[in-house]
Amino acid sequence: MGDFYTLSFSDNQGLSLDVQGGKLAAIIKTVLDNNLQATKVLLIGHSTGGLAAREYLQGLARVLDAETPILYREDVAKIITIGAPHQGSFWAEACNAQFDILNNAGICKLFHLNIDPNNIVVEELQPNSSALNNLNDLATHPLPSNIVYVSVVGIGQPILSSLTDFHDGDGIVSDSSQNLISVTESLPLQQQSIKVNIPFRECSNRKKYRMSGVSVKLTPVRQPI
Repeated sequence: MGDFYTLSFSDNQGLSLDVQGGKLAAIIKTVLDNNLQATKVLLIGHSTGGLAAREYLQGLARVLDAETPILYREDVAKIITIGAPHQGSFWAEACNAQFDILNNAGICKLFHLNIDPNNIVVEELQPNSSALNNLNDLATHPLPSNIVYVSVVGIGQPILSSLTDFHDGDGIVSDSSQNLISVTESLPLQQQSIKVNIPFRECSNRKKYRMSGVSVKLTPVRQPI
């Protein structure tokens, strides 16, 4: 059993994905510097946390206001992404877009969501954004082949893929976007996906899930995989 660490970004809406990846890289280094018997960590990233982790693994992470990226240090054994929008989410596009049928308002404004539609993350999470296209250009920025990749995919909740079309997903991100395999396709990587059915949730309707080994975001590994 290893030690467990969690990382919460101070301003994840105001930080680009590559800068979030830079913060994660710094935390990983600090964890390993304080656990000299460990050489690698296990990463668990929920939503954009999974993309921030990929920014580091693919050598795209950077420190704020720096142009030089942070090189991946071969210090990750396994990454589990949970509901990560590897190919973006229509909600990010709808949040910022202005629709005539919504009185020229985006969804975030219409429903008074606590999200700034003009922040950098909303822009970068739009399907086919320059940030996601760069991250998913695996020929230029490959994923390390000596890491185990697991995608936890939420299903059972319809998700808008446009104003008129619905796909299966977790209610925010489609199942295909959550699955890293849909990006890596036939690349020779150690990867798998796990689908988790998400029941409809109302007020006071709670359901507990027991997921072995999936309870934290970062833990040092004393025995490298």
